[in-house]
Amino acid sequence: MLTEAKVKKLKRLVAPKLLALPSVSGVGICDAETGGTALAVYVVKAGASLSKRIELTVQRFSSEVPVRVIAAGPFAKSRR
Repeated sequence: MLTEAKVKKLKRLVAPKLLALPSVSGVGICDAETGGTALAVYVVKAGASLSKRIELTVQRFSSEVPVRVIAAGPFAKSRR
């Protein structure tokens, strides 16, 4: 069974690889479109080739975690 803990563990493992891809601006956890928990990958601009690279990168670590690619634009550091 896929648990939120498994998705969090995957996020810690795969985030550095995903953030190294051009146009990936963040990695998080969100609700899966079919229910449950998914890995959220925030991108500057969504595209089929980028989505495929993201899927392949995640699948090297786990094939059971759903991935949502979300076009969110660039992220900026908060100035607190």
